[in-house]
Amino acid sequence: MGRFFLWSLLLIIFLTSSCNISPTNPDSDNESANIPWQLISGKIAYSRTEAGSTYTIGYLFIIDGNSKKVNLVKKAERVQFTNLSWKNDGSTLTFSDFDLNKMCWQLFNISPDGSNLVNIYPGDAHCNYPAWSTNGRLAYWSNGSEYTNEIRIDGISFFHKAFCNQSRPAWSPDCKSLVISMQDSNSQGSLYKVNLLGTTVTPLLIAKGAWNEEIFFNPIYSPNGEQIAFVKMGSSTGNNEEIWIMNSDGSGPEKLTSGYSDDSPAWSPDGQYIAFCRLLDRQFKMFIIGLNDRLITQVTENDAQCPTWIQ
Repeated sequence: MGRFFLWSLLLIIFLTSSCNISPTNPDSDNESANIPWQLISGKIAYSRTEAGSTYTIGYLFIIDGNSKKVNLVKKAERVQFTNLSWKNDGSTLTFSDFDLNKMCWQLFNISPDGSNLVNIYPGDAHCNYPAWSTNGRLAYWSNGSEYTNEIRIDGISFFHKAFCNQSRPAWSPDCKSLVISMQDSNSQGSLYKVNLLGTTVTPLLIAKGAWNEEIFFNPIYSPNGEQIAFVKMGSSTGNNEEIWIMNSDGSGPEKLTSGYSDDSPAWSPDGQYIAFCRLLDRQFKMFIIGLNDRLITQVTENDAQCPTWIQ
């Protein structure tokens, strides 16, 4: 099923079964403490999952750079706001949630004010890692009842290839292609560009060495389409996740972070910053790195996962 899927499933089971962790009741003042507002334009959505006395509790937040407030959008039992993705017009957030009864991932939409929570892709297939295009199309990874790994767009199978890695597809800003992490003969995850017309596959960054030496996943295009941020891990990184960037043709890969478990890169609307999650003190905290000065700034004091950034 893949390392990342199994890790997330084990985390879900742990959170669901743990009854000795007291849930918090976050408020805007607590969440807004020490936010570096000078770095934040637009809105960043992020999530948190905690174990309550009986059920897991999911929280969905939005950092609003205009009002300089952090809003608790939704608190819900038995819901995880995982792998968040903004629709380009700002009207919708899409996320995945694991249903322990059906033992599968499902996709949901929710409005930024917390209303209109709708299950859009339920049922018999693992639907995970949603990604919105700039023209309003939704791509996601699916692993059906026959474990047929594929990428779907708007519910329709687009690209089927065995061992598509459990990683969000990345839309190019012109909506003509996707970058996908796929397992191949060398690695559990190399990055390939797939053209929407004819599904032509072009290798961008091929992992080298032994099977687990390099793994590339969670790619995401910069707003101008000139660069791609992604996560690298494996024995070459001490099994830590690192944030990297490269040119959109796969050239010039460059490491941005190291020494921690860093994941979920999200570009700022102006392309000057990347938000990401870092495992620190046994919690994921959100950080921002500047692309010009490489300065890393902590954004949240509390647990924050799956950031997604929009104007």
